[in-house]
Amino acid sequence: YTERAHQLAAAESLVGPLRLIESVDQLDAIQDPVVFRRARHVVTENERVRQFVRALTELSGAALKMRLGELLVAGQDSLREDFENSTRTVDACVSRLMAIPGVIGARMTGGGFGGCVVVLCEPGAVTEGWLVRPSVGARLL
Repeated sequence: YTERAHQLAAAESLVGPLRLIESVDQLDAIQDPVVFRRARHVVTENERVRQFVRALTELSGAALKMRLGELLVAGQDSLREDFENSTRTVDACVSRLMAIPGVIGARMTGGGFGGCVVVLCEPGAVTEGWLVRPSVGARLL
């Protein structure tokens, strides 16, 4: 974590607060390829969050499920490739889950360098792990 924090601080010293960057094109000043990848993860992850929220408000049904699944998988890809804080075990778990019929998307969440995997799936598609049920007032997609 300390190494990633230093890499992100180095990126921000060149381009400003990453939370304010809206496009990867704004990272051109970062010459170090590792620092660039770390910053790219943050910028694209922030955009994925905005797209996830937008999808929740603009889409429904199968289109919503498909878009949310794509965003989850893209986030996992970025954790693995750009931020490099996923693990082989987590990557294998995500791959195995994505092969299950009814799984819409999966990605690591939590602490990184391990963490947990969150899965968006049709009811009953995944039978292992913790099951999160909607709270009062929530709705199923």
